[in-house]
Amino acid sequence: DAGADGVILAMVSNAAEVERAVTLSRYQPLGRRSWAGGKRNGVGEGTTGVGVREAIAPEILPMIETAEGVGHLNEIAAVPGIAGLYVGPVDLGLAMEDSGTGEALWREAVESVVAVARENRIRPGMFAIDGDDARNWAAIGFRDIVLSSDVALLRRCLDDTVKRARAPITKDDPLREQAADPWRGWSPALGNSQESLSALRD
Repeated sequence: DAGADGVILAMVSNAAEVERAVTLSRYQPLGRRSWAGGKRNGVGEGTTGVGVREAIAPEILPMIETAEGVGHLNEIAAVPGIAGLYVGPVDLGLAMEDSGTGEALWREAVESVVAVARENRIRPGMFAIDGDDARNWAAIGFRDIVLSSDVALLRRCLDDTVKRARAPITKDDPLREQAADPWRGWSPALGNSQESLSALRD
């Protein structure tokens, strides 16, 4: 009610689940969502017109990550009101493995999501672990790509910074003069710090 832009539906297996989600995301009479909550939180304040209620409906994005979902992909994509199809690559891989279909059919299923989304004029979406992974998915045809997560990015940055700080000092390390405020940039002039750092490295 405070104005979510969209909702990703995890573990979608059939069109009925998606139809119910679309109905619950739309204000009445278009669906079964209560308009009073939106008014209380300032969403669409000043009018209760049907056009306004329809315009502020959040995007619904079913996520295909079960073998059953792959089997009902065309019916899911045809549900009126959805904005796209997402893939949960890890869970879909586990589901295909459990069904005995293997990685080859996992790849086929992933590519079929792109094709079916295009046929239904909705966006195909995927989750990536890093920039290179995102580029691979974009090359396949995914339009919405979640680039890792805030927690994963912070952990990776911290890990890289700590590894760099703990790495041995060698003669090949570039030397920079320490500054009172390192955020203002580094001076190329090394001065007396050249001797100190050289001695430390030796």
